[in-house]
Amino acid sequence: MDKKLQQRIIDGLNKHNLIHKGEKVLAMVSGGPDSVFLLYALLAAQGQIGYSVEVFHMNHMLRPAAKEEEKLVQELCGNLGVVCHVAREDVAGYAKANSISLEEAGRLLRYSHAAGIAKNRGIAKIATGHHMDDLAETVLMRIIRGASVRGIIGIAPKRADGVIRPLLGFEKEEITGYLNASKIPYSIDETNSQNDYFRNRVRNTIIPLLKAENPSFAKAALGLSESALRDEEFISLAASQVPLLVEEKAAKANIDDLAGLHHAVLSRVVTRMLESVGAALDQSQFNITKVIDMLASSRTIWQIDVAGAVFRRSYGALEATRRQAGEQSSSQTMDTDDFYCPLLPGQTYFLPNFEYSIAVDIAKKTKKNQPNRFIWQFDYDKIRGKLVIRYKRAGDFFFPLGLGGKKTLKKFFIDKKIPIKDRAYVPIITDSQNIILVGNFSLDDRYKIEEGTQRVVQITFQDKNDSKISMM
Repeated sequence: MDKKLQQRIIDGLNKHNLIHKGEKVLAMVSGGPDSVFLLYALLAAQGQIGYSVEVFHMNHMLRPAAKEEEKLVQELCGNLGVVCHVAREDVAGYAKANSISLEEAGRLLRYSHAAGIAKNRGIAKIATGHHMDDLAETVLMRIIRGASVRGIIGIAPKRADGVIRPLLGFEKEEITGYLNASKIPYSIDETNSQNDYFRNRVRNTIIPLLKAENPSFAKAALGLSESALRDEEFISLAASQVPLLVEEKAAKANIDDLAGLHHAVLSRVVTRMLESVGAALDQSQFNITKVIDMLASSRTIWQIDVAGAVFRRSYGALEATRRQAGEQSSSQTMDTDDFYCPLLPGQTYFLPNFEYSIAVDIAKKTKKNQPNRFIWQFDYDKIRGKLVIRYKRAGDFFFPLGLGGKKTLKKFFIDKKIPIKDRAYVPIITDSQNIILVGNFSLDDRYKIEEGTQRVVQITFQDKNDSKISMM
């Protein structure tokens, strides 16, 4: 490798402080031109910076050429005297089992193996062969889908987990030109020319049109990415000053701490909350803006789904929790007019401004309609549709147990002398047709337990401060 090219590699490593003296680097080498050039680039700079290099290759077992690519990488490493780690994975099977794309499955398995090798071998950095054209494609894909400033960084030179991208200053044409001139063998993935994937369509159809208008489009995209990275680092530093209470599977912020923050800073706080609960980050600005718009509204109680997490505001606090796999979306703005939440057996619910937790269970029938303000049972088989909890609505009525007639909820509250300020927060349990239970005050007569009742729903109200509250 000539000294000019070697110096460009060294300058790129030093510019972003990617590798330190004495560190071990694991190069992810597929056998394609980008990763083969990555290996040669790292070896060219190691003497001056003072690090060592090992290689990881994963056989995806997807194409007939996969065996030849594995052999190519092993022979390449043997000739260069580099330790080579090889893994073989049924990527297609993994993708099917986890309902994800082949591309995503391959990426997850590669990085998982690389992280394991790095941990076992004391390797500090994992290097990938992403180059300037890859970055340009990613930036464009993010813009097409709708990206924030963070999103249009595209591919950052380094990540917090030790992944580095030393080739972002090189274009694809330079890479293949060097390999061809040096007669260094590499493999070609024929699927890259197929437009089955979004990235391939961007690479093969859109990028050529942009380069026809501006041959330096990739360099322009790199400039935009670096500018976005500088801005992101500055704004994120400001956002890091906002205190977050991070608990198991939850992140909380005080509404007073969020008041008056610039939109840009607030969006990074929301992103921090997503990261804190381990939600999959979607770089779309639309998702972040949904939370910010809700914070700017006059509503003091609401809930909204964002990028695999659930954000809830309850008066003075904003909380983010990760939505579990298989959990259905529950996005809804929650105020006293339109809040509702499905009730599921085996769960306990905590509502703002209500002194009790509400536990739901399918239970054995006790004495017929035994009066107990804190444990209510009703006939499971009389439920129509889903069981939900909500607040009062205009025109609500029900048939209070033992009254022998209909009564509006407003009149019921008056008769029970429930203060006006508290009425909006009395939980109302309903099915798709009728009110079943009004707080811990009265059951609807139509859902009472009778001689023929086979199954019952049990609702238990317990003091929120009672440490013995169970998740029934």
